[in-house]
Amino acid sequence: MSAVNVIVPCYKSAPYLPRFLASLEAQAFRDVEYLFIDDGSPDNSGEVVERHARQSRLRMRVVRKVNGGVASAWNRGVEESTSPLIAFADPDDELYPNYLSTLVETLESTRADIAVAQYARNYEFRRPLLDRLFRFQNDLAGYRGGAAIEDQPQILTNAFIAPWTRLYRREVFANPGVRAPEPSFLYCDLMFFLRIHCQPGLRVASTDEVVYNYRIRKGSYTTTLDERIFDADRMFGETFAFIRSLGTYERFEKELEFSYVLHAGLGVFVKLLRANGVDHGQGAHLIADRLEARFPSWRTNPYLQKSQPLKRAALRLAGCPRLMKAAASGATLFPGAA
Repeated sequence: MSAVNVIVPCYKSAPYLPRFLASLEAQAFRDVEYLFIDDGSPDNSGEVVERHARQSRLRMRVVRKVNGGVASAWNRGVEESTSPLIAFADPDDELYPNYLSTLVETLESTRADIAVAQYARNYEFRRPLLDRLFRFQNDLAGYRGGAAIEDQPQILTNAFIAPWTRLYRREVFANPGVRAPEPSFLYCDLMFFLRIHCQPGLRVASTDEVVYNYRIRKGSYTTTLDERIFDADRMFGETFAFIRSLGTYERFEKELEFSYVLHAGLGVFVKLLRANGVDHGQGAHLIADRLEARFPSWRTNPYLQKSQPLKRAALRLAGCPRLMKAAASGATLFPGAA
């Protein structure tokens, strides 16, 4: 049994795999098995990995499944894993040579349940407004040396939500509800993050080392807008219900409120304003109504007060007369959508 399993979902990944596989070969930490979850990919992603594995000394395994989206691939990877430590990676990204060695050392030296490192972002297009607007969230200094999430819950408001910035102890996934919600949608990584980190008694340790190169492509899942973005409210509701079952909702209520405002509110709003073929007014009206219904006092959230750009954007969403007037027209939000 390897010390670490790295779970890698694959869907139409063949063009990016050579670079990704080369980064695996360069890893300083070698006691690892890579689990490639072929999510019903129509290309030859699985064959590319298997061909490489025959020529490599690395431990690699391809698991094939019917297409179900990235959330189902993550969940299948957790089920297939056998190692005491679990990490995640995307095959269109690149792992720096210190990726696993840094995360393992951080986790073991602090006896934490989760280790988190820094990452670099590379865009094939202009850096999006949403990313620039939320950059204040990237501070993890409070977790150097390890800290309990219940003592320092601000990590729940952090922009670092993707699972590939972290290394987890296997016990973190012991609760069967700690899984990514299926089917996949725009914020499934956030829901997975919240379900993991809102468990009682968890400790997180951070490092300032950059270990991962995150590549964002035009047309990728994370940069494409469609009506699925409005699933965010429903998925937040299901995740909040799960967190209530853990007994930690009240402890983390302000952080969860902020996360909802940020992602189901402002995140969707900013994406909406940058989208074509969408009725911006009706969309803003729908978002604002849901925000008021779920968190009536969101305007006083302490995390929102820390950033004037975020606060201005939130107030614009809540009361922009032009958008509200447009909303009254009753136009279809996604023209031509079934």
